[in-house]
Amino acid sequence: MRLRIELLLASFAAVSAVQAASVRERICEGGAPSFSRDGRRMAFQRAVDGRMRVGVLDLKTGATTWTEQAGDACHPFFAADGSLVYSYANITNTAHVRFVKKGPQDGYGIRRWKDGVATDITHGLWRDYQPSVSPDMRVYFCTQREVPDVPSPRIDSVPLEGGAPKPFLLPVGERYLNASLGQPVVSPDGRMVAWAQLNTFYDSWHVVAARMDDLGRECAVSPPGMVAYAPRWSPDGRMIAFTGYREGDPRWCVYLASLETGGVKRLCEGEDPDFTPDGRAVAYSDRGAVYRQALGPDDIPAAPSGACAWDEPGRVAFSTNGVPADLMNVELPKSCTWGRRTCFIRARFVWDGDAKCLQDVCRAGWHPVNSSLQLYIKDGYANFSVRDINWNQTYLPARKRLSGAGEHSLVGIRTQDAMYFSVDGGPVSTAYLLRNVASLDKPDKMMFQASGFRPQKKILSCEIGTGWPGDVPKPLTLVELGAAR
Repeated sequence: MRLRIELLLASFAAVSAVQAASVRERICEGGAPSFSRDGRRMAFQRAVDGRMRVGVLDLKTGATTWTEQAGDACHPFFAADGSLVYSYANITNTAHVRFVKKGPQDGYGIRRWKDGVATDITHGLWRDYQPSVSPDMRVYFCTQREVPDVPSPRIDSVPLEGGAPKPFLLPVGERYLNASLGQPVVSPDGRMVAWAQLNTFYDSWHVVAARMDDLGRECAVSPPGMVAYAPRWSPDGRMIAFTGYREGDPRWCVYLASLETGGVKRLCEGEDPDFTPDGRAVAYSDRGAVYRQALGPDDIPAAPSGACAWDEPGRVAFSTNGVPADLMNVELPKSCTWGRRTCFIRARFVWDGDAKCLQDVCRAGWHPVNSSLQLYIKDGYANFSVRDINWNQTYLPARKRLSGAGEHSLVGIRTQDAMYFSVDGGPVSTAYLLRNVASLDKPDKMMFQASGFRPQKKILSCEIGTGWPGDVPKPLTLVELGAAR
């Protein structure tokens, strides 16, 4: 009897070991995995002899082919036609050779590797990196190249066969706020695109997505309170995997977002995920190696619980029309006692088109943080800012400059963990709040000018209230985004 029990326990232990091995399988040393569409190869990056190299692993034989023997290669991505794109640089000359003798310009460019032959798609004295390829064979990548009146780092696109790159997606605001975009990837059906975004140096990296035919209306993929990057689509377009970290996580983790349920769930510890071509597993980097982990029914994110803050209808608590330019402030009524509820500030005004000075539109204050909600213009960009519980301000600039002199409308919306900004009735841009927002329970004043700011000459109307204004388009949810499939 004892022998039977020991054998049974040993059998259970063996089965458990096999199951554990099937859940997490080590593939190779390296990181940033990307699978070919036929499932036969996996590209990855690895430091070799002080250089970053891109390798192509034959998953059947275990043989590795290195795309380059010189220079640095990174950020591999397999296209549907079997070719591989990646960032590449080989700095072979000095600044004297480049600038004085006008030698070859070396920087990070995008390379295509197919059938053992590497060709340049882009190349020059700049940084092009983090490429991906869409179903229609266009390369999308992050770039720092200078283009007049076009901010960077931004996302450009170029045909896989080569050509002149074109700006595709611009960062929110301008460079003085360190806005940046990266890691673009188009969905398998070509209808959606996801990327990593940083709005200002007060922001954290987060993953967003949009429909290709409506890029201005963003969908938050990673939830508030999380730092996130490196999105990848599942083969059926129903999920997005990404790297994320939020309070309570042991370290960087792989997360899954479902476009069917709208939920987000942690899968495992690791970074830089990619789905296998059959969609049954996710590969990722972890402590210098690439692992593959099978997906089960329990890994599908469930629908989020709780009502969305956007569901609260907008209610105006204070409004004013035709505010004179020399009016310093107006007392806010007690009806503007809101705690930490969703609230908004709106202003209609006439702008003179002067983009060279800092101009105040309006500021609503609550004790003790003074200007808790503010709309202003800097260098021709409209901005919305809020204060947190430590009086620190978070800024959310518009994606584009104001269209010109004349009448404009700005609406800033603040929720418990995010802020939204709409210019002239357009789609909202989004920024997450890294700290808890200030409580608006002691109304102070509505102000129209401040030291260091030039006031607007003509304020047509101004209002503040609670909830989400009915005439402002709401951001897409994951489920609404998924309806584009």
